[in-house]
Amino acid sequence: MKSTNEQLERRGLITDEDLVPYITLSDSKLIETIHSKEPKQRTIAIRILANRNAQCAGILIDALTVEKALYVKIEIQKALINIGKNSIPLLIGKLGSIGVNQHRIVNNIDLGKKTYPIARDIAARILCGIGTDSLPALISVIESGNQYMKLEAIDAIGYITFYFGDYSSEISLINLYQSVKSNSLLKWKIVKAMQGFKSKEIQEILSEVIVNEDNALIRNEALRSMKTIQQRDSNSKKLGSNKRWT
Repeated sequence: MKSTNEQLERRGLITDEDLVPYITLSDSKLIETIHSKEPKQRTIAIRILANRNAQCAGILIDALTVEKALYVKIEIQKALINIGKNSIPLLIGKLGSIGVNQHRIVNNIDLGKKTYPIARDIAARILCGIGTDSLPALISVIESGNQYMKLEAIDAIGYITFYFGDYSSEISLINLYQSVKSNSLLKWKIVKAMQGFKSKEIQEILSEVIVNEDNALIRNEALRSMKTIQQRDSNSKKLGSNKRWT
């Protein structure tokens, strides 16, 4: 059943007209309004403040950790993506710690998807939205972070690599794979992320998993990753063959 306007407003949905009375508020007043009891007012304050002050990322992330209203959370995520680089260090520190939607066990939940699934962790999802600027910090996480952070950083790396074609994380991802072969959850995440790459070494690792892996869920993920790589390579060759020289 379609939500009413009142229900949508209670979740924090706003219109451009709703912004007008708040445009002249000072930054300090907007920050105060971010903590309003009214979700709609919180969304308004977040949008205006983020457009005006790129140094507010910390305030927005703090708000995100406690926010419950759907459209307010969406607004915060959009704002942090638009802020970009200033958001990255703070988001890295929150990997695996906002919400409870992260993967906790190996499963086949994404096997039916034809594209790389968006990260379930909110901080990782925002880093995906920021794109390749996030990769150096994410690489540092998989090289030296704790397990909870690594799990979400791997998802973000896979997503960014898949959609942006930046393969700078490949060596670090392979090194991590070689060091965590007995950790099924990390291994599964890495195998899934490998679908964003295309190198011979990545494909050799996936082939080894397909043949020798005892865990059927990880084996299925390797099959999916390999199929995705092969399909993308095939599509790329078809596009190349259709070019016309003048």
